[in-house]
Amino acid sequence: MPKVTIYTQAYNPGGYLKQCIESVLGQTYRDFEWILIDNASTDGTPALIDAYAEEDSRIIPIHMERNTHTSHMFYRFLREKGSGRYVTYLDSDDWWDPDYLEHLVPFAEENDLDFALTGAVQYLQREGTSSVLRQWDEPLLLTGDGFARNFPVIGPFAGALWASLRPMEKVLAMEGAPEDAEIWRQGMVWRSDTLMMLNYLDRCQRIGIDQYAPYHYRRYSGSLSRRYTDSYFKSNVYFCQKLEEYFRRHGVLDGTMEEYVKERYFFEMDWSLEVLRGTRMAADEKLRICAGMTSHPRTLAALSCRCREQETWRAKLQDIVDDALCSGEFSDTDALGALLRPLVPDCCEVLTVKGAALFARERDLLPLL
Repeated sequence: MPKVTIYTQAYNPGGYLKQCIESVLGQTYRDFEWILIDNASTDGTPALIDAYAEEDSRIIPIHMERNTHTSHMFYRFLREKGSGRYVTYLDSDDWWDPDYLEHLVPFAEENDLDFALTGAVQYLQREGTSSVLRQWDEPLLLTGDGFARNFPVIGPFAGALWASLRPMEKVLAMEGAPEDAEIWRQGMVWRSDTLMMLNYLDRCQRIGIDQYAPYHYRRYSGSLSRRYTDSYFKSNVYFCQKLEEYFRRHGVLDGTMEEYVKERYFFEMDWSLEVLRGTRMAADEKLRICAGMTSHPRTLAALSCRCREQETWRAKLQDIVDDALCSGEFSDTDALGALLRPLVPDCCEVLTVKGAALFARERDLLPLL
């Protein structure tokens, strides 16, 4: 039986999939199998997967009849097709350095880890540039409580399914866990992997981070993480709630951690606004979404935290307001008022579409609004 089971779902990754496949087949560590799923793609993905599977028997090709995103699918194919001692996850538009497995597998084995984590490099497709997304200076070994205590610094290492290695037995033990089921029951597609990893992390006793950054995360406008849906905000609220509960269970939820959760909340919200602003959604609809965010009880409670993350979030909100006022489509003054009221409670309560048009014509006046 192979030592490692690799798991990948591919849905219309286009030309990126070839680089992903080549990076796996070019690994210096050869003892693996690869569950490679065509998740009902409509591009050339099915044929490409089959072509490579014919050349390399370690690839286990699976073709879905319809596009599906659930944890049940993940656990099902690991249970039915996987035989490795360890599991690692690779997105179909990302790729590995040739020594990804060569570093990570011995690190997990030699330290008897429940969770082996590694660094990552972010590649901006449009700019054609790469930068380190996360990397630790030297190998770090922690208990479950130790990871919770240091979460503000090292938490991002467990923020996604990729760039990690976990024992198959412990992963499959999560199948049917009520915490994971709740993620999908509430339709939280956005951040689902982050929430799943937090649930898994809560059950770990031995966690390690190595000093490498062999995972390459591709960021581009067409990726799933760049398409705004209603689950963005809902998932952000839910994640911060679960983060508080995680800290409480590990006995580290003090004033400092409470402030960190607020900072993390605005960080997640900032990312949501960045994606929202880039959509072609009508100006009024964007304002209504932003109004719902700013009037939410968790947002109101977090406003007491004066941090850089909140400042960045406020700047993104102002950009969306500016865009709306200058779009020529703005008409929902109620949404604008609901957005501004908790942020600038002393502002004027009377605003008309005609008056807003004046601010739109004179952009220097927008900060006054």
